[in-house]
Amino acid sequence: MTLDRSLCTLAVAALTVVTAATPARADLGGSYHCRVRVHGTIEDRYLASGAESGPLGCPLASERAAWNGGRYEDFAGGSIYWSPDTGAVIVKGAIHDHWYADRRCIGYPLADEGPAADGGRTQSFQNGHVWLSAAGDSYSATC
Repeated sequence: MTLDRSLCTLAVAALTVVTAATPARADLGGSYHCRVRVHGTIEDRYLASGAESGPLGCPLASERAAWNGGRYEDFAGGSIYWSPDTGAVIVKGAIHDHWYADRRCIGYPLADEGPAADGGRTQSFQNGHVWLSAAGDSYSATC
């Protein structure tokens, strides 16, 4: 009996190792990028931006809950925020840093950042925008 128990334990251990190495199952939704699962509209936006080869790079952790029913996922080069009203939008760099402090006031992002008329960068949010000067030394946020 001792031999049978050892073989059974060995078989279960081998099965566990094989299962852990199996690629993501389709019924779980999403797929793995840099060993982190990304799914839903956040994954759609991530793939459209170039996934691991794009400006966001690899995901740092799985998707999490945000305020007012939203969701977000952090990546090496920024974050993707999603809400039922705005969809999935990328926020990154200095704009992300400034927005993050006022995020509950200024709301979720409406569109990815783009060029400002003065050569800086700007991004629109539900309740205003964040503007960063071309030199990157000043910003403004409105609520």
